[in-house]
Amino acid sequence: MPPPKPHQTSRARKPSTTPDTGTIYFYMPDAKPYGVFCQWHASIIVVPITSLHFLNPSPTILASHGETITFTCAEQMLMFSKALFSSSASSCQKIMATYSPKEQKRLGRNVTSFNEHAWNTVKSRVARVGNWYKFTHPCNTHMKAILLGTGRGSWWGRRVGIVCGGLGLVRGGRRSLGGLGGRIWGLLGGGGSGN
Repeated sequence: MPPPKPHQTSRARKPSTTPDTGTIYFYMPDAKPYGVFCQWHASIIVVPITSLHFLNPSPTILASHGETITFTCAEQMLMFSKALFSSSASSCQKIMATYSPKEQKRLGRNVTSFNEHAWNTVKSRVARVGNWYKFTHPCNTHMKAILLGTGRGSWWGRRVGIVCGGLGLVRGGRRSLGGLGGRIWGLLGGGGSGN
């Protein structure tokens, strides 16, 4: 009879780097040091509404936010953008009213008037915009330092056994956050690898 398999625990494993590939694994928002790459990691993200105009939002939805919108984490920014893209004012309000990334994700899954095919054409850009403002905000310099300290390599996130994405590579080996044109590419928690 084969020996019994070890019991699976829900306790987070320590993030690791695979030496042969240079791949950085992350999956929990509070894991040190790479939890900063997780969509659920608490971080101040202030996005000018002009950076969201490519979503063709309803002017009435953005009117209540002033010139910028402050998010509590990248998940909130992504789910708000999904609701904004779908012109769902009620979903936008609900997503902004909660601080729980889990609840933000749930609300984002229930956005009314959602068109997945259309969303797939813009979600990567939404992730790039969100990550740009996440890693360049003055309060998040420690996160930017962790990102730039990784050098070249790829990032993969896992949460509760489900692939939640990867930041991808810094193109051309550049260690700068560059412009929105794509020096940082891929999705951070939004699905896909960016590779």
